Amino acid sequence: MCCNANRQILCVFIGVLAILIATLCLGFTFYRLCTTGISHWEEASLVAWVSIILAAIPLIIGAIKEIPYLLVIWIVVAIISGVSLLVIQIEIFNSFFNTDPDTAFHILGGMVIIVFVLLISCFIYFPYTYARELEGD
Repeated sequence: MCCNANRQILCVFIGVLAILIATLCLGFTFYRLCTTGISHWEEASLVAWVSIILAAIPLIIGAIKEIPYLLVIWIVVAIISGVSLLVIQIEIFNSFFNTDPDTAFHILGGMVIIVFVLLISCFIYFPYTYARELEGD
């Protein structure tokens, strides 16, 4: 039961963290859209971040009320949006690197991709283990 409560708190934390990160990324993307113009990749990024925010709400509710299918909704949206965000970020960095071949930007872009992969892994692993625990009870 102790592990169950810890995973419940982790799922709520992941939901709040996802909302905060998505809000920050949405704000930065809106800033880039206003200053540099509209790109189709940035529009797709906006859609993916909004879907993450919309799916984080059922994650928090599902974790608090112990409803496993709401956790599964989050897991599916996190996988689809996470993979699409990885592709989108690679394309955005690829188009940026073609215009500015500075090595520091390549390192920064690689670090952002690695952070996205780790973030997606955490966003999927902890709700998945909590949903499996709830289904086992």
